[in-house]
Amino acid sequence: PNINIKYVDKSMENHFSPAAYLSSPIDYLDEQFIYLNNAQINGDYNYLYSTLAHEGLPGHLYQDFYFKSQDVNLIRKILKNSGYTEGWATYTEMYSYSFVDDKNRILADYLLNENEFLGALQCRLDMGIHYEGWDLDKVLDFLNKYLSGYDEERAQAVLEQIIEVPTNPQIYFFTYFKILDMRTRVETALGNNFDEVEFHKTILDCGPIPLRFVEVVIDEYIKENK
Repeated sequence: PNINIKYVDKSMENHFSPAAYLSSPIDYLDEQFIYLNNAQINGDYNYLYSTLAHEGLPGHLYQDFYFKSQDVNLIRKILKNSGYTEGWATYTEMYSYSFVDDKNRILADYLLNENEFLGALQCRLDMGIHYEGWDLDKVLDFLNKYLSGYDEERAQAVLEQIIEVPTNPQIYFFTYFKILDMRTRVETALGNNFDEVEFHKTILDCGPIPLRFVEVVIDEYIKENK
């Protein structure tokens, strides 16, 4: 497809996500669109590298284009499952660091570990706030246990952000870790027979469905390839 990169209007920069892929119509795949938020860039090449992996190739754009190109019922092409789509895109964003050259290997490993750590931290905060009823004091104590420099004002901002978008960290990172767990399970079971491309194809062939059903497919894949 022809991939178009556009920029969010300046009036929306403070109220828009870092980037967004606009899902294409089911009957026209030739043009694909990704929006970037200029306020997030500012010479941050890590932002461009990892964000375009998430939104573009091999993330949302590839995932969406691939499944819509398959011979499946049209209903499947419009049904969505945020956990599946964001789990895959976050997985590919993290996976993109494995392609960084050896010269920047230490930096890439640091960024990967930092993103995983912060993602897990946000998921735990989300569960604490929405399931266990954490107040500001509990949030502040939790943040300062694992990070440093948080005062009440910064903790309040974190609390309000998570209250505004409940379960949002889970949609990205819990699902990412689920896919990573599935990969580990397949690698462990198949050993030298593990095929990275076939594993990814198996995930993509499922299309947007709850991950518990993807796990069933993965279990069958293991049985068939042992």
